[in-house]
Amino acid sequence: MNGRLNVHGIYGTPITQVLTDAERLPQQQQQQQQQQQQLQQPSQRVLLQQDNQTRQSHQLQHHEQILLEENFRLCALRDQVQHAELQEKRCEEVSKELAARLGSLEECRSELHRVVTQKYSELSLREERVRLLQWQIDRYKAGEASLRDIPVGRPVGLPNRRNDCFWLAALQCLRHTQGFSKALSYAAPFSKQPAAKLAGSLARVLIAMQNAEAEGKLNHDNCAIAEFRVNAMEALPPSDGKKTLVQWDSAEQRQQDTHEFLSQLLACLGEVQFDGDPMPSPRGTVDKARVEALEKELLETNRERRRLRSDESEGRSRATLNAGNIIYEYSMVQWAASCTRMRAKALSAIFEGQRLSSTTCGSCARFCASSAEPLVIEEVKLAAHAQDSGWLFNLQGLFSGIPATIPKVDLGELLRENSESPAQEGYRCPNSACQRVGTTSRSTKFLRLPATLILHVNRAQADGSRCEAALEFGEYLDLNSLGLVHHFGKPLSRDLEPCSTRYTLECALFHRGTTARSGHYFAYVLMGNYWARIDDDRVTLAHRGPEATPMSLEVSEPSGGARVSLLFYKRETVAPP
Repeated sequence: MNGRLNVHGIYGTPITQVLTDAERLPQQQQQQQQQQQQLQQPSQRVLLQQDNQTRQSHQLQHHEQILLEENFRLCALRDQVQHAELQEKRCEEVSKELAARLGSLEECRSELHRVVTQKYSELSLREERVRLLQWQIDRYKAGEASLRDIPVGRPVGLPNRRNDCFWLAALQCLRHTQGFSKALSYAAPFSKQPAAKLAGSLARVLIAMQNAEAEGKLNHDNCAIAEFRVNAMEALPPSDGKKTLVQWDSAEQRQQDTHEFLSQLLACLGEVQFDGDPMPSPRGTVDKARVEALEKELLETNRERRRLRSDESEGRSRATLNAGNIIYEYSMVQWAASCTRMRAKALSAIFEGQRLSSTTCGSCARFCASSAEPLVIEEVKLAAHAQDSGWLFNLQGLFSGIPATIPKVDLGELLRENSESPAQEGYRCPNSACQRVGTTSRSTKFLRLPATLILHVNRAQADGSRCEAALEFGEYLDLNSLGLVHHFGKPLSRDLEPCSTRYTLECALFHRGTTARSGHYFAYVLMGNYWARIDDDRVTLAHRGPEATPMSLEVSEPSGGARVSLLFYKRETVAPP
């Protein structure tokens, strides 16, 4: 050894290296431990992963189980929903079927109710007819039906169930028409003809009113009134909604136009042959050849009269007489062939007249007769005349704010206007020497004057409302002074006898309401020197005030108040000298 410290080890390794290795040994051990730990860590991770996978697998199985259960529940729910939809659809079908069956049952029930009601009504009607027939037999046995005169004394009120006033007021005017009750007293007591039964029942109403003059009214349960309703339903033609104007059942009765009822009643009674009346001559057809020949002859006569000078009085008088004879024959031909003429002579003598319609050219003075028809009720159209006045009436009230005065129309002026009218638009004069358009006018005048002149005041307007103009009419009416009579030297009656042209008012029928088929009807009848107002079963005598006479009532009522609808004028019996 060379004396220096050998820093190398025994094996020649340096000490520093040995120390270094000694130091590294724990490090290596640590590294090995770390490597072992690292080797162990993957296995732990694997275990953890396996645990996680196992856990997830369990969870997945659990969720799959839940999903399977939910799917099962969903399928079950779908089945339930589908079953519910089927049930709902079935319920709807059943509901529709039940509704149809209920509708059918309701129809059956309604039909059964209608049939039962109808049969009940028929049964009640038959029972009423049996009761009335027994009543007629009892009265006939007592000798009352053999009366040949039904005197008319005091006014007697008639019961109004609800809407009977339109025919009750008309019956009141007929009862107080001179000669009507006497004519009805000849009605046959028993007959199978509806018109004859209606005449007989009306006669019994007049008898019942005569017997009730002390009480002043008939009761609601009066058999004569009930009998008249039954026979009126059977005899009068259907009108309103295919029903007759008069209904036996009060629930079916509606308010109607009194003029329509009166026209139907007189037309029905006019077909009855009363006891003592001669057999009516059969109605023929119009001999057109004879009528045309008469019209041509009349034209020639008038042409000849126009050619004569004014100083040829004898020739003009002869031509005028010839023209009168032709018109007389013309009217007789038309009268004999008329299908609207009354067959009952007793009623015809009271109500029937005849009017002549003719045309006259204002340029060439050509005159020609166009018709000669019978008349029972003369119509005067008030609405057309008062249209301009009504417009001014409304305009005055609109701008001034002051209630306007109701327009008034004179009856005489209205009759003259209704008797004269222009020919149809575009009508050309047939005279070859004239041939002018718009110069021809039509005229209507009375040939035969009725014993009772019934005037219907037509107030109907285009919109269905009532014309509110007041009609100024008097107690007396002279047709000749109004130029409304075409006579052959003297005015003639229905029987071609000389007669007066002066009439006296004996009855007036009033209406209060907006239309003819609504409102209320009542009547005024002349009793000596006073007027009696008959309003259903109430009878009052007015001596003073606006209601004292029908004339004062007409002009005193406000708009919407009482307005006259029918006027009954009686012809004076003494002919003028």
